[in-house]
Amino acid sequence: YQFIDELPDFLRCAMLVVSHDLHWVMKGSRRVICLNKHICCEGQPSELAITSEFQKLFGHHYEQPYVHQHHACEHHAPSDVAP
Repeated sequence: YQFIDELPDFLRCAMLVVSHDLHWVMKGSRRVICLNKHICCEGQPSELAITSEFQKLFGHHYEQPYVHQHHACEHHAPSDVAP
């Protein structure tokens, strides 16, 4: 994540990142756009987090780091799952 955080300043460019890790997105972005077949809400993270639209979608779940659970994923064979 550090590389992604530093790249726009180094290259002097904009960057579009797609992620389900709301904790990282809200912590490291200047502007956030939440999509679900349409733009649900958008804005600067500090302002967006307190809007009713964002709260309805995510509540306070974005405050916790995202942990991917492999047990429900079909893209991993059973031998790939750690005990």
